[in-house]
Amino acid sequence: MKAIFSSILILSLVVLSFAQTAKLNLIRMRYGQQVSFASAQALGLAGCGLAQQGNLAKALENPALVFEQRQGQLTLQAGLMTDKLIEDRQFPYYDSFVGFNDFGSYSYNSNYYFSPYVQARYRLPFERPISIQTGLVPFLDFRYDYAEEVRDPFDKSDKLLGYNRLEQSGLLNQTFVAFSAQVIKNLNVGLKIGILSGSIDSTMQIQPRVPGNLFPEQREERQRDLTSTPFLVNFGLHYTVNERLAVGAFVRLPYTLKFENKLQTDAQPVKEKLSYPLTLGGGLDYRFQSILSARVFLDYLYTFSSKFEDSQQPNLHFRDTFTLRGGAEYFIFHNQMPLRLGFSYFTLPYNYNLANTLISAGTGWYFGRWQLDLAAGLNHQEFYQPDLFPDTIYGLNARTDLDRVKWTNYYFRFDVTINLF
Repeated sequence: MKAIFSSILILSLVVLSFAQTAKLNLIRMRYGQQVSFASAQALGLAGCGLAQQGNLAKALENPALVFEQRQGQLTLQAGLMTDKLIEDRQFPYYDSFVGFNDFGSYSYNSNYYFSPYVQARYRLPFERPISIQTGLVPFLDFRYDYAEEVRDPFDKSDKLLGYNRLEQSGLLNQTFVAFSAQVIKNLNVGLKIGILSGSIDSTMQIQPRVPGNLFPEQREERQRDLTSTPFLVNFGLHYTVNERLAVGAFVRLPYTLKFENKLQTDAQPVKEKLSYPLTLGGGLDYRFQSILSARVFLDYLYTFSSKFEDSQQPNLHFRDTFTLRGGAEYFIFHNQMPLRLGFSYFTLPYNYNLANTLISAGTGWYFGRWQLDLAAGLNHQEFYQPDLFPDTIYGLNARTDLDRVKWTNYYFRFDVTINLF
């Protein structure tokens, strides 16, 4: 048992990704960031649990987990996602003695993003056991905010030249219904159908603050509205090998988002189509024979990201990606308080050298029919990117050096679950 948690601790030390050229903010604004932790239990285990029977959040990926052992039980869950993104953007500066000196921070942004979620599960009182789960959860997050002050590097008074801003709000929520049945002893199958809804609004603003500036204030507002109803279809399996081992697997079919991209002018709207690829995944749930009754989880997902298509960028070349997730859970205080640790590693489709890693921890309190769960996760990345707003806007010389960008994501989940009947 000590070896398991020691391994997770060692993995947590590699949460810092090596710096590479990337455009994580623009990719997020364009394609969205999938929400993988739709409950405190899921985040505490870093998203793993494809074989964990009873995990409400992971039933969104593997609907076979919907199957409820206790007939007639109704389970309700409500919670709040709180994500915080800290971005520190730095430019290289030089001196006349050694040339390059160091990076200096010129823009620091810290923003919170909140999202509620609700889910419900019920085992239907039929002769052949069938369970159903439904809910509303975030699925693709397009939200991003950025602001910077522009100052004259040659003016000793550090004169303010203007402000640059990027603001985008937009979250595609998934309304879903999932079914699971036991076809033979120890084998459950499941089906989930989800519908995505929402819109994306963005604003780009340049505000010069120097009287007589040759560049007038600029403001561009865009709205991206879904013009179709995207469906998410998942199939899943769960098999209990014995009292200590269970395995699960799922497939999520490709889906397409169709947008109408409109400027807040008289310009003709632009039609966009984003085709997201097939995803396969499998996992195991293993229980140790010990006084702690510890469980370990391991998941592996493979996404055919090379099949991703953007109608506005026909020459886009992504590579297939994989995700490796692991976690451990055990209960203390007479099985009333869970302790969870998790780690995940996710390759990026446009740069294999820049991975997305996460460490997480969670706990809770179970009493009677009630469950209170909370969890936190941390992800840190460094990458290099061209200046988002060229200095030539304010009459300065163009800066060709890349910025160093530090991204730190904090994830928090808190939810309440009640088992009725």
